[in-house]
Amino acid sequence: IVIMELHPLITTESNVTVMIKVARASLAPATGYRFPAFMPHLQDYEPSADHLGMFSAAVTYMILQPVDDAAGSAVLLPSWPCEWDLDFKVVAPRNTVIDGTLVGGKLTYTVTPTTRESSIKALRCQ
Repeated sequence: IVIMELHPLITTESNVTVMIKVARASLAPATGYRFPAFMPHLQDYEPSADHLGMFSAAVTYMILQPVDDAAGSAVLLPSWPCEWDLDFKVVAPRNTVIDGTLVGGKLTYTVTPTTRESSIKALRCQ
């Protein structure tokens, strides 16, 4: 397992963004629309059909970020805060599945297939 470090400002900005999205995701759906994923107007139009998708993408990238290299590497937990416990299963490049937990700042995970373990780099808890 390779452990890397990340600049604290990046994690702070990510935490704020996610907390804003979590607050918005807790709103009731927009009235008068058929689909519950249509949220009330908070930006430019109603229904806001994309902010739950943006929330999902933000959380996914906080858990796993692909690296643009020949090995198809990925960085695990690049901006996930230590105080947020997590149970996850994500798909990385080249059909790689990472299943793990972060509890009390301690990360444990498995990589399938095991031949891809060297391509997954875990960052220190932020």
